[in-house]
Amino acid sequence: EIERSIALAYGREQRPDEAIGRLRCAEIHAMRGDVPAALVQLDEARSMFRDMRMGWWVDIAQRVRRQISGGFRVNGFVPYSLG
Repeated sequence: EIERSIALAYGREQRPDEAIGRLRCAEIHAMRGDVPAALVQLDEARSMFRDMRMGWWVDIAQRVRRQISGGFRVNGFVPYSLG
């Protein structure tokens, strides 16, 4: 379903929604243990956030990437308030 959501956002040119969907997709891949797929989605999301000048989301994506690439287990979605 997340892939369908991403495709819908892409088709409607809703880039912020697409990027957030990719971030969440990365978290799902990480929860399933597919780190390479998670990093691909995460890097795409981070690039999109950067292009749209969505600085807060760029920070969130960087934190999630550090968590995933650092070998930390992802047990759920990163909360919006990371401090």
